[in-house]
Amino acid sequence: GGVGLWQARLRARDLMRIMNCVQCSVCRLHGKVGTLGVNTGMQILLGREGRGGDAARMHRVEVAALITTLHKFLSSIQTVRSMEAELAAAGRVGKGEPTPMGGYDGEIDPDEQEV
Repeated sequence: GGVGLWQARLRARDLMRIMNCVQCSVCRLHGKVGTLGVNTGMQILLGREGRGGDAARMHRVEVAALITTLHKFLSSIQTVRSMEAELAAAGRVGKGEPTPMGGYDGEIDPDEQEV
């Protein structure tokens, strides 16, 4: 509970310090925004004592970082699904077989369909 949460906060702080050493300013910015976005998500889910946080108390920079990070994750997932569908269409993956990226043959699981 509390010990693991404290360790996660320390690791996040260390990661932000490491980002300061990145030479490319664009890379440093993207790294810091991503780290802040993940930290903000964890703060909402876990809060200060591991029981959930108050999303209404977020700073606008945290909100922007969270939205940006979620968009990057979504874009990555869409890219992987597209690549898996291309592999399946090219016949490089049989029906129901796992793709090299860990997904399946492009078939949509009925439980995962959007509402």
